[in-house]
Amino acid sequence: MQQPVTRMWRVVVVLALLINSLPLAAQPDTQDPRDFSDPVIRSDGRILRLDIPADVPNPERWRFIPNERMPEGNVIDRLLITTFISPSLVSVSDIGLGGGIGLTDFDFGNHRRRELLNLWVGYTSEGQRRVNLGWRRSSGHREVEGRGVLLEERNHITFRVGHLKTPTRRFFGLGASTGEDDETSYSETVRSISLQLQRTWPDLGADWVWSIGAEVSRRELGLGSVEGVENTASTHPELFQSADDHEALWLRASLVHDTRDSQHLPYHGLAIGIALKAAAWSHSRNPGAIVRFLADQIWTVPPIFHDGGDPNEEHPPTDSIAVSFHLDDTLGELPFWALPTLGGASTLRGFISNRWTGESAANAAVEYRPWLLPRGFPIPFFSRSRVERFGLALFAEVGTVADSISGLTDSQLHTTAGIGLRFTFERQALFRADLGFSVEGRQLIIAYGLSF
Repeated sequence: MQQPVTRMWRVVVVLALLINSLPLAAQPDTQDPRDFSDPVIRSDGRILRLDIPADVPNPERWRFIPNERMPEGNVIDRLLITTFISPSLVSVSDIGLGGGIGLTDFDFGNHRRRELLNLWVGYTSEGQRRVNLGWRRSSGHREVEGRGVLLEERNHITFRVGHLKTPTRRFFGLGASTGEDDETSYSETVRSISLQLQRTWPDLGADWVWSIGAEVSRRELGLGSVEGVENTASTHPELFQSADDHEALWLRASLVHDTRDSQHLPYHGLAIGIALKAAAWSHSRNPGAIVRFLADQIWTVPPIFHDGGDPNEEHPPTDSIAVSFHLDDTLGELPFWALPTLGGASTLRGFISNRWTGESAANAAVEYRPWLLPRGFPIPFFSRSRVERFGLALFAEVGTVADSISGLTDSQLHTTAGIGLRFTFERQALFRADLGFSVEGRQLIIAYGLSF
């Protein structure tokens, strides 16, 4: 008899194939008959702003991609133009010293930037092994004859599959008062497959953004291999036993009013909304869910290291200040590894991943994002490629966890501060390296995209 998770995985795959076969009725590939004879990309890397046709809804949310940024050929032919191979070296106490290699193809299948593929393979000295594959197809896509395409970033479908084995996970217990000497260790193996649909209402690029998705996963726990600390199984036997061999169907949904000019790299606007992640089905366990209330605000600020760019270019350098706040609360019962946490790549970046765990969590952050090199620099040996822009980020964060929302007001607050590097190949391709500091040390994070 087939395992329930295996059957559900197949259902999700079939749904992904069916949705991908549907016509994209939201926006046809209408041809623009105008003749453009001037070069689109200037010698310093500037891309001229396109006079977007009047019938395109919410033009601020569309990105113009010139033909020069969409060469045909294989991944090698398009290297550092639409294909990025990003090796990385990391040293984090949670997973050890190691590295990996990621392949991001923004023009998978040579479909004029309609599809994106991401593959990541990694290994560390502590034995972590990770393989992730992600695919995304955009439904806001329009050809501009002789120039390139217009791409709207808010409407897409995403499919992911992954395998992760980590023998050195840390768990410090529940609550905001746990100390470093409360550290325990466990191992985990996670297999997951997910499908998510994101759309805007009432038309493409509109302010209201909703999403629905499903994920099927299986998580197996074991004894940890961190030297000098107790195993989670012996220190927290009830929590460990209830969280082991966990098969579940997770449902995700969100509704956000988002006035930001971009989701990937915003320069102004407000996003405020609610998100839900629920274990709709869990093998031999009670259902549970996490509700998140979120708010992000971004302001454009006067530049220091540049003049603000050319108003006639597609993506002028723009400095900004961003603030973020989110509040998580747990409904029902969830395994300890699924509870709200702080620490890692997106919150309290000076602490290791999942340093703080509780049934409720609150986190606030502020980040100043100035560009240092507004015109970037060409990449040696790749005549058609260049780093579009290079900048800094100064950030500070505060957060806490508790056993309930009302308990957050009395919980101990934890803070981090740090500095990061930012560079882009284009507005849709930002990479970052953050160094966060806390009372427990420092953490180096290398990632694609902003933390918020």
